[in-house]
Amino acid sequence: MALLVIGLVYAAPAAAKVVGKAILTSGDAVITRDDVTRSLLDGDLVENGDLVRSSDNGRLKIVLEDGSVLSLGPNSLLRVSEVHIVNDPPARYVGLDMIVGFLRIFASKSGNRSRFDVTTRHAVTAIRGTEFGLSVDASATKVLVFEGNVLVCRKFFLQNATLVLSAGDQATATKNTLSTKERWTEDTASQFPPLGEIALQVPIRPAEEPEGVGAIANYKFATCRRNDGQFDDLQLRSRDTSGRGSRETSGGGAGEKAPDPIPQ
Repeated sequence: MALLVIGLVYAAPAAAKVVGKAILTSGDAVITRDDVTRSLLDGDLVENGDLVRSSDNGRLKIVLEDGSVLSLGPNSLLRVSEVHIVNDPPARYVGLDMIVGFLRIFASKSGNRSRFDVTTRHAVTAIRGTEFGLSVDASATKVLVFEGNVLVCRKFFLQNATLVLSAGDQATATKNTLSTKERWTEDTASQFPPLGEIALQVPIRPAEEPEGVGAIANYKFATCRRNDGQFDDLQLRSRDTSGRGSRETSGGGAGEKAPDPIPQ
């Protein structure tokens, strides 16, 4: 009996990781966690794996523990798949899945070994220390860059499927194409939810939580690989947590043709 009790104790699931806090700015939203959907309330904590949906009049922000901000527009659906912050050396590993709607992101500065990727049904965007927006529907993903640089990779691995965008640039990815860079207009930018003033103390990770990249267990970062090693400001490094060693990926030069992304 004692052994059975001990076994039950050790079989209990670990507590989910809190990674940020929600600010409901207007309307309504719901959150789905462990297959249970409920109303999202202002100030609710957000955990890895949460699926957040805004209503047709809903707007909300999610402030991550490193100060990054996710601003979700109406009728939008986002999964916070993986957020992991490493203190020493400083690094951030963020993987988001934007399913439909409008999302605007401010990504705080972080260490050179960081990842901040947003995946949609058409593209993967990989960024560091920047502000940008995505609009996603069934036919296309549009990416606008407000500040910094964004590496866009089309998910379907055909020729010339990688593009680097800078402030003022936009591009559109579909199942079959990735457009050339264009300059966005104020009318287009106005469709994206504002970030606004953020003054919120985000949750602090429990002291007993393990440090290091090895704590990333459930999210597989996509790869946008260039072989020429150019454009170091977008260098991306990810570590394989399965025990098979490490891998590195690098962003390429703006405006140049790039090799196809390598699927993983």
